[in-house]
This record gives sequence, structure tokens and C-alpha cells, in this order.
Amino acid sequence: MKGYQAAMLPSKNPDLFGLYSYKKIIALIGITTVCVFGTKLIYPKLCSLTENLSNKLKLSLVSPYIAFLFIYFIVSIFIVSKGLVVGEDISAQVNSSYNYVTEKINAPNILLVPSNEDLSINMSRWHIRPPGASWLALPGLLLGLSVGQSVKISLIFTGMLGGIGWLKLASKLGIKQQGLLYISILLSFSIGISTYRFGTMNTTLAVVVPWMILTAISISERKLNNKMAYFISLILITIFYLILGCFCILKMSGMIVAITIGSIPIFLNLWKTKIPRRKHLLIIFIILSPLIFIPVKTLSSFNESNLGYNSHEVYKTSDYNKQSLLWGEHFVQSTRGKLLILSTIGSPGYALPPKVLMHNARDFFNQFESYLNWSSSYEINSHVFICGILGSIIIIPIFLIIKNNINYFTNLSITITFIFYILPFLGLATLTHLHGFNYSLYPTHTFEYSLLLLFPIIFLWETLNFKKKISRLFIMSLLALPLLNTIHSIPPIADDKYISSTESKRGLSSSRFSKSIDYIEHNSTNDLDIIYFLPEGDMGDLVLRTNMRNMATHFASDNLRKIKPLKSSKELNVYIAYDKTLDTNPIFQKEIINKFPDSKFKNKILKDSIFVQKISLLPSLKVFE
Repeated sequence: MKGYQAAMLPSKNPDLFGLYSYKKIIALIGITTVCVFGTKLIYPKLCSLTENLSNKLKLSLVSPYIAFLFIYFIVSIFIVSKGLVVGEDISAQVNSSYNYVTEKINAPNILLVPSNEDLSINMSRWHIRPPGASWLALPGLLLGLSVGQSVKISLIFTGMLGGIGWLKLASKLGIKQQGLLYISILLSFSIGISTYRFGTMNTTLAVVVPWMILTAISISERKLNNKMAYFISLILITIFYLILGCFCILKMSGMIVAITIGSIPIFLNLWKTKIPRRKHLLIIFIILSPLIFIPVKTLSSFNESNLGYNSHEVYKTSDYNKQSLLWGEHFVQSTRGKLLILSTIGSPGYALPPKVLMHNARDFFNQFESYLNWSSSYEINSHVFICGILGSIIIIPIFLIIKNNINYFTNLSITITFIFYILPFLGLATLTHLHGFNYSLYPTHTFEYSLLLLFPIIFLWETLNFKKKISRLFIMSLLALPLLNTIHSIPPIADDKYISSTESKRGLSSSRFSKSIDYIEHNSTNDLDIIYFLPEGDMGDLVLRTNMRNMATHFASDNLRKIKPLKSSKELNVYIAYDKTLDTNPIFQKEIINKFPDSKFKNKILKDSIFVQKISLLPSLKVFE
């Protein structure tokens, strides 16, 4: 994997093809030779050694559930001491949990921020994002734990439930001991390592998914022997679809997987209509399935009544081409026409572990001016084009392998496999076209599918002895990559970086803003003072990292100009904290001056890689005009 990544980076002083130096060419040839001979000579011996070791250690007697729990808690113990990192999308919601427990607001998911009309006043409003992210930290916070400890404990607990759920589902779909042990090792490390990082609500959504699939399978097998059985089935199926609809409370895109799960009982009964009363059960599922949209409609109505708009309007009216630093050029164009078709076909392959290799290939092509000029002339988004093609290439052999060995699968496992290889990606394609945002090839929107898409591969790996070496290598690569990705994501245990007193108190990790936060908090003497974070890139969880009133604008070099001039009816200080690289940007520096017209600019100081500019705002009568 490291060799492949090295091959995707051209040499600084290339000698051959404008790509590599002679030294690098020799190194790559050496790596390739080792891999080829390793596959032919070492791999069979390694398999034999592994099998003998497995027999000696009697791994076949080890419970996958006990293996998962044991490894998971060992990994979690090492990781739990690390400071928490929260993703940008949900950091404000986690902050709202803290503000709720400290009685600054009357409910979670309500934002408390300085008003853009008058910085001396705090403004509270409901957050447009689903409220689930604002609940995760509440149990720990109510017990008096820090934000970091609260989130990590919740993630450890939910991760344990999720891991057990995935193992039960794998067993239900026919995966046996060897495959279950592989899954237990993969999950214990991948979930355990991620307990210090709360990036998106996909982490909690992935916990619920296996249990709801198991429920869908169980409820599809109900027998309608009498009137009471009909009545109980009606109640259970109603509750089932309403719970699936509540996925929108965790993450709005979670409705794609909810609808996919909701279709499972329909497809499972569709093939059994000749069995007595199965047709009746199928009709009940079809009639009650629209109940899944009631929670979505309720949440949308609540958002409209509190904000005057809903999330669908926000996503649909956003121009994602203006955020090209995040998605690349011509991102909106990738949601229509041929690129939409390519995205849809390639999305199942993109959801699988080779995703990281696709990103390496994309970055390789992005280094060539000729390719960038070509893609720009045809309004092609590079990420969508490269990852769509590679995703399509990956999915073809997978479908062929499954098709050629379809007789080994049970009806249940093959039905679930094809449902999840097709339906969710059609749903993502539909959303892509509606909102002008390419969900199909966006990494965080395919997280909950990746393990499930691996299940048929794991099943065939432990069931068959592939005679063709290319098939064996392909299968082993698909199974090795997630383990390698997990190992690569292990954070350093020791963290000797500077951390501010507030970050430490809240159980957060250090950041490049840590020294500047400490400096500002010690310098400020007015409760109305504000830290205004202006990072060059995304703003991460900066709003969580200070006990002062704060504001943040991500990708500040482009977005600061969109902010109206800021004024205050009372005297206060605004501490601008921005990346060192922005100090030499004259347009950015001019925008800072324009944003604070009634102000005195005081000393500017550099703390690590962050400049801090203190600005004193004078009371302005114009605030009231």
C-alpha cells in the first residue's frame, strides 16, 4: 500500500516521463518485484502457517463476540486518554449540549452566538441539522463529566452495541467462524480507534443499522395464523417503519439507508407469495411503508416553524461550485448527465475499502496541468471522474464473482446483498440530482454501507478456495485493505503538543489554535469580548475550544468578504485569530479592516502559526438605525 502511494507522487526532479527520478524507478521496480514474488512464494506458506497456528491455538473455539469485546476494550483503554476531536458539521451541536447543561440555553440543539447586527447581544436559534448530535454528550455531561469524556463514553458504549449487532447480522447471513473472527478483529480496532473522534453522526447511524436489518428480517417472517396475529403484526410493522423514519433525527441522509432497510421485508415476501397468507403480509408492508416519512415531515415542519425554512431548501439553494476548495471545480456539473450516471455506477465500488487508493489516484492526476486544463475545459470534476471510473472498475469483478458463485448463498443473504448493492446508491443518485451535491461519491455518505458490502466477499473467502490466483489476490486485497487503513489511522499515544487550559478542562485534544486561545482568554477582561476564528481551511471544533463568546468563518480568505460589517452597541474587544499564511494576503487584510469600521486596531501577536489581532469596538449608534 505504501509502495502504491509512493508511486502516486511524482519525484521533485524527474528523469523519466516527467514523473520519476531514476532512484525512484529502481525503488518502485524493487517493490513490485517483492510483491510479485511474495504473492507467488510467501503467500501460500503464510496461509499454511496461519492455518497451523490457528489449529494450535484452537481459534475455531474462540467466540467472535468475546474476541470483539476483549480487543475492543483493550484498544479503547489506550485511546480513551486522548483528547476528543469533533467534526465541523456537528461541533456547534455538541457545544449546545454543554450550554444546555450549564443553563445558558433551555434545550439542546439551540445555538447561542453573538448577533451579527449587534455583537454585544447573544442570539439563540434552533440548528437546522438533525438534533441527534446534540444528545450524544448529554448523559455524561449531566453526570458532571467533561465534554470529551462524555462523548467518548457514549461512543464506546454505542460502538460496543454496534459491533455486536454487525456480528449477529453477519452470522444471520451465513458467515461462519473464520469470517466472524475477521469481522470481530476489524470492528474492534476500527471502532475502538475512532472513539476519540466524533466526526459525523455516521458513527451512531452505523450502530443502529445492523439491529434494524435484523428486525426487518425477523418481522418479514411473521405468521398470520389468526386475527390476533394480524393485529399484532399491524402494530409491530407500524412501529418498525416509524422507528426507521426516526433515522432523520440522527442524520438526514440516513433516510436512504432507512428506506433501504424498509424495503427488505417487501422483497423477502415478494418471492414467497405462494405461501399461504404471505401475500397478505406483503400487502401490509406495502401499505404501511409510507409511515417512514412521518418523522421526516414532522422534523421539516418543526424546522420551518422555528427557522422559516427546512434543510431541503438549504441544500437545494446552495451553490457548491463556490466551495471548490472543498469539493473541487465543477462539482455541481457532476450531478447531471453522464457524470451522474458514472457516479451512480461507481458508487458501490467507491464505498468499499479501495476508496483510499482511488483518492491517491485522483491526487496523482491532479498534479498534472494538462489533465487539469482538459477536465476544466469539459467542466469535469476530477474527484468524480477518477473515483467514478475506478469505482466502476472495482464493482464489475465483484458482481461477476458473486454471480458465478450465487449457488453458495442462501436466499436471504443474496437478497440482502443485492438490495444494498443497488437501492441505497440509487437513492444517493436521486438526492445528488435534486440537491446539486454529489452524495454518491462523497465519503461520509457511504460509511454505513462499506462493511455490509464486504459481507459477500467475506462469505466467499471462507467458503471457497479460489483456484485462479488473480481472483484470490483480488479477494485478499479487499479484505486486507480495511485492516491496513485501520492500522494507518492509529493515532500516536503520546501527545506532547501544547494544549490550552480550556481545551484540557473540556477533555479536548490540542490544536494549532491552542496557544492563541490561552493568550486571548488570559488577556480578555470583558465578559462581552469575542474570539473570532478565521482559519484558512475548515473550522473544525473551534467553537468548542473556548469559554469565551466566539464566532468562526471557515475558508476565511474567500468567505470573510461575505460577512456584513460588524458593530456593537457596547464597548467590547474582538480577538481575530487567523492562520499565519493569511497575514500576507492583502485582500484578506483589507476585509478585516472593512468588517470593523468603528474600531481601534491594537497589537497583533503571533502564537505558533496563528496571528492574534485585538480590535476594540466602540459603541456605535448606527447599530440602532
